[in-house]
Amino acid sequence: MLITLALGVLIAALLIAFLPKTQLTPSETGNRGMMLDVKEWCDFDIVGEGSYQDALGKLSRDSDSHVAHLRPEPENQFDKNAVAVYIGYDKVGYLPKDDAKAYVHELNSAGIRGFMFACPAYISGGFKKDDGARAHFGVKLGIKDPIRILPMT
Repeated sequence: MLITLALGVLIAALLIAFLPKTQLTPSETGNRGMMLDVKEWCDFDIVGEGSYQDALGKLSRDSDSHVAHLRPEPENQFDKNAVAVYIGYDKVGYLPKDDAKAYVHELNSAGIRGFMFACPAYISGGFKKDDGARAHFGVKLGIKDPIRILPMT
């Protein structure tokens, strides 16, 4: 029995030492075995961008294409399932209520707490309209609907 246990520990140590390491995106989730089901084309609308126009204007000067992070806000006084969308350090909106609830359910089902998953994001708008006013900025995410968290392969 003791020899079998020692042999198992030795094999595990060798596998850990010699197997290739999983490459993570710069948005390190802290959970090496899971990833958000993403796609390249950004067509998933978020809500609340009207409150973050200054941040979106600043971000859009750098590029239209970004990486967004989804951060659950269980402390949110209006919705315990709220999920904020961040680009860099700037909050730019929220997942729609039903989608946020589904995302939080996915996180809870996978036993994931305190991590932010990343996905592609595209900032649109901000152009000058015919009347001289500026169009509002909006954000679309490259995540599949319904939102799912998948094991990394």
